[in-house]
Amino acid sequence: MNTGERIRQIRELRGWTQTQLAQLIDKDQSTIAQIEGGRFEASDEIIKLVAFASGFPPSFFRQEQSLDFPLGSLALRAHATLTRREKLRAYRYAQLTFEFADKIGKDVSRVPVSLPRVDADPLEAARVTRSQLGLSPDRPIGHLVNTVEKMGVLILLLPLNFPHLDAFSLWAGPNKNVPVMAVAASRPGDRQRFSISHELWHLISIPRGTPQEIEKNADKFAAEFLTPIMGIKREMISPFTLTEIAKLKARWGVSMQSLIRRAAELEVISDRQYRYLMQQMSMRGWRVKEPVDVPYEKPTAFPRIIEKAKAGSERLGSETSYPTSFIKSTLAAYIVSS
Repeated sequence: MNTGERIRQIRELRGWTQTQLAQLIDKDQSTIAQIEGGRFEASDEIIKLVAFASGFPPSFFRQEQSLDFPLGSLALRAHATLTRREKLRAYRYAQLTFEFADKIGKDVSRVPVSLPRVDADPLEAARVTRSQLGLSPDRPIGHLVNTVEKMGVLILLLPLNFPHLDAFSLWAGPNKNVPVMAVAASRPGDRQRFSISHELWHLISIPRGTPQEIEKNADKFAAEFLTPIMGIKREMISPFTLTEIAKLKARWGVSMQSLIRRAAELEVISDRQYRYLMQQMSMRGWRVKEPVDVPYEKPTAFPRIIEKAKAGSERLGSETSYPTSFIKSTLAAYIVSS
């Protein structure tokens, strides 16, 4: 049993430093550091104090160490845009949710993993992926979340507010054979779709280059995957006005700003037209809140695990040693996103 790993897990979930946790339970920071470092196991007294401060029951901290759950694409996120504390909170929330799903879903049949593995440039990879998924090479993707889930990807929603994090992905489990995406639950539908497509690149590709290059390739993949050149270019008809762009947004499920950038990349519009359209977006306040809402797509795999478990949040809490508050807030994210 490693009580130190469990204590660190919940400390980082709550966003506390070792010093802050030590103050909450009236102990020295060095005591917390030694417990988390594995120098010795936490006493029953310390476990009870941490449990009281965090809201997690004492039995949780006596469980074995969690399943293998690496940082994945989260390791690529720059500290300039995402603080270490935000990164750790998001990571721990997703880790705990994955662990929770594993506990209650052991008898639930999972969708076989059929994700393609590609070793190609992002544009070619997007076309190959569309083909392997049986998607049209030149039409919009309908329900992207369902498409991704049918490949065996477990999509977990993050109900916490992370201003600088839309999603991250990884291969989890004992053999790293479960593809997982953790997606922010409070984003517009078009942003959600782009984030999921971006993370799909991280799951299917062989990483090459610097973190910055990998991220740029993920964006290129997402743009071609959602708006393939052979389909979107013929619909970018002159005059390319904001009214027409809004119509394309509704049809393709991507943001107006993404479409304007895409038009510039494909040389449908000039640099001057690009700047003009972006200025018009800014004048209307659309760089912050665009018109035409793209529906947020609701994941189904995790709620299906819950449903098949056939238990209320209190019973699930007693069976898994998770607090009812954590379970309720997690499940609420799937209801709100519908």
